[in-house]
Amino acid sequence: MDIIPVSLGPFCYINTEDGVVLADARLRAHLAQGLPDLWNRVQARRAFMRDVLGINLDEHLAVISQAARVWANAHNGRLPSDFVIMSNELVIPRLLVCPGDKSRQPADNWQSFTSANSS
Repeated sequence: MDIIPVSLGPFCYINTEDGVVLADARLRAHLAQGLPDLWNRVQARRAFMRDVLGINLDEHLAVISQAARVWANAHNGRLPSDFVIMSNELVIPRLLVCPGDKSRQPADNWQSFTSANSS
């Protein structure tokens, strides 16, 4: 999740943005079957965004801010500093390259992942 502090005018406030990834049917099925707790949190966040915020996400978009929350819950509320740290929650690094980004190649595994493997 992106947290953006704004201090215009007499009041300070923050904007927040959820991170999303593109997930094809195979990946969605893998998450739903292999990581049901994570998938349920992704689906709950999707429902919140649709029902409360009025944002309809395409089924190919998965909200990954939940992965950061899962990691933080296991680490005394601290948010992860990068994707590799929460690799167990994200499952595969392919999530981090947009299919339309032809300048970057997805990493096959976390051992070979670098910032060049994310959009």
